[in-house]
Amino acid sequence: MENIAPNLILLWDVLWALERGLPVTNGIQNYLRRSVLKNKKNSFKDQIEMWWMARLGRSHRPEPAKSFDKSKMSATSRQLLLTIELGLQGESILAQLKALETEMLQGCDEEIQMFAAYLPLKMMLPLFGLIFPSFFILLVVPLLRMLQF
Repeated sequence: MENIAPNLILLWDVLWALERGLPVTNGIQNYLRRSVLKNKKNSFKDQIEMWWMARLGRSHRPEPAKSFDKSKMSATSRQLLLTIELGLQGESILAQLKALETEMLQGCDEEIQMFAAYLPLKMMLPLFGLIFPSFFILLVVPLLRMLQF
C-alpha cells in the first residue's frame, strides 16, 4: 500500500524541475537518485532506469531478456513516459503533466477507496476464525455439563 503510485513520484520530480525552469533531465535524474527508492525493490524504478540508460545509449544490461519493454508497463506509466519523451525533444509538456497528475491522483483515490472498502471484511476474519469459536466453546461446555447429570 505504501508504494501505491511510484509513477506519480516520477511525475512530481519532472514537474518540480519544469516549474523551477530546469530541464526534464534534471527531474528524471532526481527521481533516479532518490535514496528512498534505492533501498526497496521497485520494478517501476528499475524500468525507468533501463529506459533512461537505453536513451543515453549506455545500457548496462546487454541481455535481451532484461532490455526495456514499454508493453510491460501500465497504461498511465506508458503515457507518462511518452509525455516525458516529448519534453526531452523540447516540446512544452507542463499542461499535459498537470492533467496526467490529476488523472493519477484520481486513480490513487479509487485504489485507496477499494482497499478501505475491504478492510471491514478483513477485520472480521479473526473474529470468525478465533473469537467466535472461543465464545461458542464457553457457552457449549457448561451446557454439556448441565445435560450430563
